[in-house]
Amino acid sequence: WQSAQGAQVLFVETHALPANASGHGSFSYDHTYLDDDPDTGTPADILPVKVTLKDDDTGEVSDTLDLTVNNVDPEFTSFSLAPDTLEEGGTVSLQATFIDPGEGDTFTIEVDWGDGTQQSFSLDDVGSFSGGAGQFSIDHDYADDETGSGDDLYEVIWRLIDDDTGEAADSGQVAVINVAPTLENLDLSDTVVDEGGSVTLSMDIDDKGVDDVLTVIIDWGDGNVDQAILGTGPLSYLTSHVYLDDDPTGISGALADIKVRVLDDDGDFVDAQAQLQVNNLPPENLNAGPDLNQLTGSIANLGVLFDDQGVLDTHDFEWTVVDPLGVSQTGNSQFFNVLLDEPGVWTATVVVTDDDTDSASTTVSILATPTIIP
Repeated sequence: WQSAQGAQVLFVETHALPANASGHGSFSYDHTYLDDDPDTGTPADILPVKVTLKDDDTGEVSDTLDLTVNNVDPEFTSFSLAPDTLEEGGTVSLQATFIDPGEGDTFTIEVDWGDGTQQSFSLDDVGSFSGGAGQFSIDHDYADDETGSGDDLYEVIWRLIDDDTGEAADSGQVAVINVAPTLENLDLSDTVVDEGGSVTLSMDIDDKGVDDVLTVIIDWGDGNVDQAILGTGPLSYLTSHVYLDDDPTGISGALADIKVRVLDDDGDFVDAQAQLQVNNLPPENLNAGPDLNQLTGSIANLGVLFDDQGVLDTHDFEWTVVDPLGVSQTGNSQFFNVLLDEPGVWTATVVVTDDDTDSASTTVSILATPTIIP
């Protein structure tokens, strides 16, 4: 039936009374309200309790009383966050048990994980409720600890809300530990390279903190340092570098210790190292010009042009000029002037030496012809 207020009756009980010859009677019955129905979303409901007494000759009498049924908040009986300390990229499990005398209640769970993630779940999806007792289990991945710090403590807050605004809340803490990046498969395209040549360095990089931004710093071992912000892992990275010289000066070849550091955005890092042989190359393509034919008494203007793969190399010059009588004179600059004071063939040899002791030479002849006196 409908109550006087139009509310639908949810439960009807019928009881038979024994015969009563005295003309007077009484009765008493108990009823358990499993929920404050019929209205969901209200902390209390007024329920009309209608009692009808009928005799066996179709006579009846009835009356109605309004009963206020209050919702009761759920109550947690246990909870756990496990593990309570984990590495970034790890998973924590929130598990809880609770009680609620409103056996007809339905529930929503809201969780603030403390890392900016807030979630809402229906109990039917993550747990169960029966006979006034319930439980739920919810997992959460901590993709990263807070940027700029090593380890972080997160406050996890959860609320259990029934369909009549009743709720229970509790909280716990989870420590998330930052983990250093990983660097694997560090590889050089060559282990030996000539100065002026290039080499390619490749590597695989990752980080358990899937939101960590990774930076790579490469010290090429020749005084040059490169840095690049790569983003989040996993990723493969390769880069090339030109060795302009076989640093240090004074030796014909040098070992370059290549040092690689990968950092995450929380300051943790991993280091790796590779070694490269950089060979010096001597000057090449020396050109002191063609052989000369000049008059005796004139000045021969000598000079040498050359190439060197080591663009940072410095060079020394040594000229040796031998006249037709076998007398030598020397010079130590790139350009050298000689007075041709003897007729005959002069020989000029220049040696070009780089700052790493490698050298090359070339020779040019000068024919000094006598001056014709008319």
